[in-house]
Amino acid sequence: PPVKVGDKVVYKKWGADEIKVGGFEYKLVKFEDLMAIIEG
Repeated sequence: PPVKVGDKVVYKKWGADEIKVGGFEYKLVKFEDLMAIIEG
């Protein structure tokens, strides 16, 4: 199931890469590293 804007996700502690673009911080997470998706 795809993740939509507004959904909350739970992922493994070391499962995300952090990047900064234009002064904003983002976390990139592979779909297979998601443990739960909470629809919002």
